Amino acid sequence: CGSCFPQPFFRIGGMTVSIIKVSDLTFCYEGSYDNIFENVSFQLDADWRLGLTGRNGRGKTTLLRLLEGIFHP
Repeated sequence: CGSCFPQPFFRIGGMTVSIIKVSDLTFCYEGSYDNIFENVSFQLDADWRLGLTGRNGRGKTTLLRLLEGIFHP
């Protein structure tokens, strides 16, 4: 689909593991002087069930939009 991105994967003992990997992510909105994210790196197993929590205006939706490819760093 147009909004999907290929999932990187690797094999461990015959199992295929899907990984979402983010390295050195820095992002700010156009016209802003402050970064929303600065040098953020993490790796997630795509099979995990995760929750993203935090106070309003802290970047949860922005992070998800970046992962979806809606915003570009």
